[in-house]
Amino acid sequence: MKRFLVLLGKELRELATPQTILPIVLVILAFIGLGKVLSQQSKVASKPSPVLVVDHDNTPASNGVVKLLKKGNLDVTQQTADPDFSQSISEKAVVVIPAGFGRDLAAGKQTTLDTYTVQSGFSLAKIANATLLTGVTAQLNAALAAQRIAQISPRLDPSKVLAPVKTDEHIVANGKVANISPDKIAAYLGSQITFVPVILFVVIVFAGQMVATAMANEKENKTLETLLSLPISRTTIVGAKMLAAAIVAGLTAVAYIYGLHNLQSAFTGGVAVDDATRAAANQLGLNLSTSSYVMLGVALFLGILAALAIALVLGAFADNIKSIQALIMPLLLLLLVPYLATMATDISTLPNWFRGVLYVIPFTYTFQTMPNLYLHNYSTVLLGSLYELAFFIVFMILAGRLFASDSLLTLRPGNLLKRR
Repeated sequence: MKRFLVLLGKELRELATPQTILPIVLVILAFIGLGKVLSQQSKVASKPSPVLVVDHDNTPASNGVVKLLKKGNLDVTQQTADPDFSQSISEKAVVVIPAGFGRDLAAGKQTTLDTYTVQSGFSLAKIANATLLTGVTAQLNAALAAQRIAQISPRLDPSKVLAPVKTDEHIVANGKVANISPDKIAAYLGSQITFVPVILFVVIVFAGQMVATAMANEKENKTLETLLSLPISRTTIVGAKMLAAAIVAGLTAVAYIYGLHNLQSAFTGGVAVDDATRAAANQLGLNLSTSSYVMLGVALFLGILAALAIALVLGAFADNIKSIQALIMPLLLLLLVPYLATMATDISTLPNWFRGVLYVIPFTYTFQTMPNLYLHNYSTVLLGSLYELAFFIVFMILAGRLFASDSLLTLRPGNLLKRR
């Protein structure tokens, strides 16, 4: 046990170097800083957007349009002269009310509003300006239509004429029914379901490269020969390497979770979920119990261990650190394929052959852990964890045999092909 602890300390010192820790710290600081900047920007975006109104009609009807625009979280500025679009305009949109607007409305005719969206850029935030007046225009049409219906037939309820059918939305999950909009539940669960795969993907890529690089570094510096010549069990060496990598990967996962949580809160504005949505989620059983969090932690840990075992075997083929990127590519593909498949589509709808390929890859089960826990598919989560454990054991046995063989020092992809 003493030798194992000495080896473990040695592996931790080699993995937790300033070159390893500094990028993690910088990424976390970048996440936190970016989160604060985006949070401030979201507050700025929530302020009333500046809109210029050019009223050529100046009637009660046109004044009603201006009042409705002001109710739509818009900072309205009025003028009578047409703007010069060849010059810079501070407003995000311009609304021109033509002469005769009120007269046409009073006559029951269809009239026109000229709207201009001032596009000052094409980032996602700038492109969102294109829909700035869409909602307000719809409200204006509804209000004017209600007035017209009231004039034609005072006995009719304009709201029932404009919307003769209303929906009482429900959602069914886990065999239970809740009276709430499915959009709210989807928004409530969406960020949580996508959060875990992102963390897992980043951590596995980092940890896999770290383990493979450590192996290549030992072979390049000839320290692996010294280590293998010591009177220590090769199984002890492999176990110390794996445990050290798992500890560093676990701490990295915690750090990334903290940083991405700060970044994620910026996109949501830090706004808590409303009580009705939370109550509906609880009613549907869409919450995680203590045992669910334990199962989630086990699945993530086993997924990371499986990736580290693969990286350890791949690292054994490295000539030097430069060859790591090419050797680690199979692990990246094993991550990327199920990651994109689980994020972009429903696996059950995929062709049988492709679904079979995905289920052979252990990380598919890890990426699906959160959705399965919310749907109470506990048996699927447990079977997936057992498969990950079996996958890890197989690669650990393979790694142990590689370390038990003296050919580990001369193992190269080219040599292996020559032998075959």
